[in-house]
Amino acid sequence: MTASHPVAETRAGSTDRFGMEWSRYAELRSAYRAQLLDWITPLTLADFRDTTVLDAG
Repeated sequence: MTASHPVAETRAGSTDRFGMEWSRYAELRSAYRAQLLDWITPLTLADFRDTTVLDAG
């Protein structure tokens, strides 16, 4: 596969976009915490203490 192939261009751009998102949207807002707590219910943050979590999404 060459760099001019559309799939290769998309993959190369994905890394740049991922880094840009972390640079641009690095602020953790209280709404994000509320959203996380809603997603993990019935678990709590304490359930994740001393664990490793893989975010594969």
